[in-house]
Amino acid sequence: MIKVKRDTTADLFNEVLSLVKNNGHYKKARDIIEYETSYKPPIELSNYEFDFNAVVNFGTNEGVYINVFLSGNYLESDNNPRKIYDIGTFLTLRSDLEAMQIMGELCGSLTYYASKYINENIDRYTPTKEFELEIRKKNASDARNQYISSLSKIKAKDEDCGECKICYYNLCHGKQYGCNAGINRFIMKEVDSYLNRFDSDNNYFCILDNSYNKNCDTFSHYVTILTGHDYCDLDIYKSIAYVYIWLCTRKQDFEHLKL
Repeated sequence: MIKVKRDTTADLFNEVLSLVKNNGHYKKARDIIEYETSYKPPIELSNYEFDFNAVVNFGTNEGVYINVFLSGNYLESDNNPRKIYDIGTFLTLRSDLEAMQIMGELCGSLTYYASKYINENIDRYTPTKEFELEIRKKNASDARNQYISSLSKIKAKDEDCGECKICYYNLCHGKQYGCNAGINRFIMKEVDSYLNRFDSDNNYFCILDNSYNKNCDTFSHYVTILTGHDYCDLDIYKSIAYVYIWLCTRKQDFEHLKL
């Protein structure tokens, strides 16, 4: 599992407040606020499916206060969309209209810069599974492109070997197809390399997880496709590239990559 840098609720509160202050939107509030604080203990945020809320209201006993809280899914392991977590507060002892307007303006600034900060640092709030999926997509795409490139280069320089079925056909019927001897050797080498990654129980060694996958297929059907034909169409080799990715990654990951 990859390690993702995360913000805590205290980090988020402090970063947003710093942006408000540094951009000159705190002067009015500074003159009337009695105190500002982030709540303890902070929790680590690992999902971006939440709203940052800053709400102004009259205090129970005195003044006007702003309650800052998150609502929604802010933990990747939590599926409760209505969960609320208080992260900070601001208080002024004043309760007149001007104080309410100043605090309302501060709410707007806090909400604006919270959205800006979270969007610019969205990686810190992205669930780990989404990171892993993106890495798998990139690895699979890179493997496919490299594989197709290798096949294209081999096909471009292949000459008759005089031994394969295609060369025999060419000899009998005139030159019609390019020889695939080099490509066949390349495919066989790749297949042998990845077949060697199976253990005695046919569990496949997943290069992305660095461990044996107990739920992996043996790929016997696809190995047969790779080793049982002399192909002569580059489009077919492009299709084989998908099989190669399947050999490199777990079946359940490849099925939804939609490359």
